[in-house]
Amino acid sequence: MTQKHRPVPWEVRGSGPYTVWGETSTIPSRTVSIQLASVLGEANARFIVQACNAHEELLAALQEAETWVSGLEVTLYMAGLVHRMAEAKELLVKLRAALIAKASPQAQ
Repeated sequence: MTQKHRPVPWEVRGSGPYTVWGETSTIPSRTVSIQLASVLGEANARFIVQACNAHEELLAALQEAETWVSGLEVTLYMAGLVHRMAEAKELLVKLRAALIAKASPQAQ
């Protein structure tokens, strides 16, 4: 069974060691803050929070780009620019791998 992460947004609290906090709504009619991690260095804590908070939007943007690129395939073929399509698809594969594989616990 795959465990779902805490809902975003997450936030940084404290003044060292910094803590990453998220909220959960498992208690009816209440939102409870929980500490997700204790991190040395404010920059590290902010980086974790920024990446986690942006992950779903980045995936959505990637899916939109994949749709857009696949729609260009015929146009680029007609213009004799098929090699550019291959480059675009290769870039999208790399982006997907970076967003999904690195976020997966199995990739660690």
